[in-house]
This record gives sequence, C-alpha cells and structure tokens, in this order.
Amino acid sequence: MQRESFLSDDCPPMGIYETLYAFRDSFGQFMGTEGTHPWSQGFPLTTPLSGGPELPSRVEVT
Repeated sequence: MQRESFLSDDCPPMGIYETLYAFRDSFGQFMGTEGTHPWSQGFPLTTPLSGGPELPSRVEVT
C-alpha cells in the first residue's frame, strides 16, 4: 500500500490516550506502573504456557 505520508493513516489523534486509560480501567493502574508489563496490550503473551519455556525476568533493550 502506497501512502503520501504516514499522516495519511486513518488513526484517531487521541488513540494512545484511549489505550492508556482503557488499560487503567481494566487493571486499576496505568501501564508501566510497577508490577504491570509495558507490553500488556496483548502481545507478547506474558503468562506461562503449560510445558513451555520459562518467561524471562527482564528484557534488555539496547
């Protein structure tokens, strides 16, 4: 798909705030608060699978 600009996307300007407040409404605290996963919007899965590998305790970003 060719677009003139990334600004051409049909995306609500307040979408990020809608996501942040929906997270707070669901979990009782804001995304990124101690004890929450900053990627808790669904992926990657942050619950262990039966017979699956151990989840990492931290992820290093460089």
